[in-house]
Amino acid sequence: MTIGSFRWARMMFIGLAITSLKAAPDQQPSPRLSYAIGVEITKPLLKESIALDKEAFLQGIYDSLSGQPLKMSAEEIHVEISTYMDEIIQRREREIRMVAEFNQEEGDKFLAVHRKEKGVVALPSGIQYKILASSGLKKHPGPKDLVTTHYRGTLINGTEFDSSYNRGEPVQFSLEQVIPGWTEVLQLMSPGDKWQVVIPAELAFGRHAPSTVIGPNKTLIFDIELIDYEASQKA
Repeated sequence: MTIGSFRWARMMFIGLAITSLKAAPDQQPSPRLSYAIGVEITKPLLKESIALDKEAFLQGIYDSLSGQPLKMSAEEIHVEISTYMDEIIQRREREIRMVAEFNQEEGDKFLAVHRKEKGVVALPSGIQYKILASSGLKKHPGPKDLVTTHYRGTLINGTEFDSSYNRGEPVQFSLEQVIPGWTEVLQLMSPGDKWQVVIPAELAFGRHAPSTVIGPNKTLIFDIELIDYEASQKA
């Protein structure tokens, strides 16, 4: 089970548990379960650093669970929650934008220096590569072909985020299923070649952050070994 699905399952459980607390008042309440649910409810609130009026917060829980008349209408509750959620989204967007701008600038500076290194070839698209080993073959995969590769991916500071070498086996995939930088550069390689490739953010994941390690607008470095390829059967 992934972290995301675990969290979803956990929240579903909490929701069902709360519903059961309200729907079955004849059942003997479990202090431990009640306490656990209370802790879980507050975790996302604490994570977002929400400034809560504890007295009002606890009063809201009490009124809702005990069936007391609520001190706010359904419309007022909806407006308060919606307004706050909008503020959270806007704040996150600002944070992502700031990080993306920093990463873009950092990547551009790296590319400007790297292209001057001996043996580096800079393509019109912005991709830069250095040949580490050459097979001498003159055949290349097409844009839809199935390739078998070994690779190691790092950030420009050397942080490794993925490696088929560490897993002990190569990876096979279609060139239609990878980031644009891979699709472009692998069509220039021949079986047996090994290149070090620097891919600018716009040809990698762009503003999308696929993991906590690869942030938005990150320039990526890959050591890619093309082992073999199979011609696509697609028309």
